[in-house]
Amino acid sequence: MRRDNLTDRTRHFERALENLKNKIQHYLQDTLFVIDKTMNALKTGEENVIREVEDFDDVMDETHRQIENACFDIITRFHPLAEDLRLVVTAMKLSSDLERIGDMCVNIAQSARHISRKLTGFVLEDIFEKMVNTTIGMLQGIVEAYFKMDTEQALEIWKRDDVVDDLYLLGREKLLEMAAKETNITRARILLEETFILRYFERIADHVTNIAEEIYYMKTGKDVKKLLRPSDS
Repeated sequence: MRRDNLTDRTRHFERALENLKNKIQHYLQDTLFVIDKTMNALKTGEENVIREVEDFDDVMDETHRQIENACFDIITRFHPLAEDLRLVVTAMKLSSDLERIGDMCVNIAQSARHISRKLTGFVLEDIFEKMVNTTIGMLQGIVEAYFKMDTEQALEIWKRDDVVDDLYLLGREKLLEMAAKETNITRARILLEETFILRYFERIADHVTNIAEEIYYMKTGKDVKKLLRPSDS
């Protein structure tokens, strides 16, 4: 009887972990969906697309709450240890990062609402394109890394954050300098709005970097920052 109870408990525990993994995988896919919608909003400035991004944020928030609840339930019911505990803790952190990426997407879409009818292209188009493409590439790559549990790919994505940071600092400096010299108020506001958009993409890259760290920790139990940047720890 005791052995049967232990077997049932193990089966329920494994099912709960599998359900949690599935929720995270769906959440990652939802994040790719909303970033695609966000780019569409940014390119077209169409109000219906902007509202889709805003509305989908409620879906992202609800999924985040479900994952948090599932994690707390697993911890209180099954008291996981070692790698299983890392999986649950990582899921909570990862979910929080995905929820924040959703928030950044809303910010970008709302900025698109402010500038879409006043601007046909970005002032710093080359910097903007490189930064956005790098950030979206990081996000797409981290989804793949999670599905494959590929720590090497996670490390490579983690390293790309420096590229985004450098592009952001360069773009921000140029845009703020141009805004300070601009005599047309509407034009100055557009330049500042573009600065905000760059900042939002930089924050998305930061959250992707966090997810890379979380994947690495989940599989190895090691801290990427201590491994690659011991002086910063």
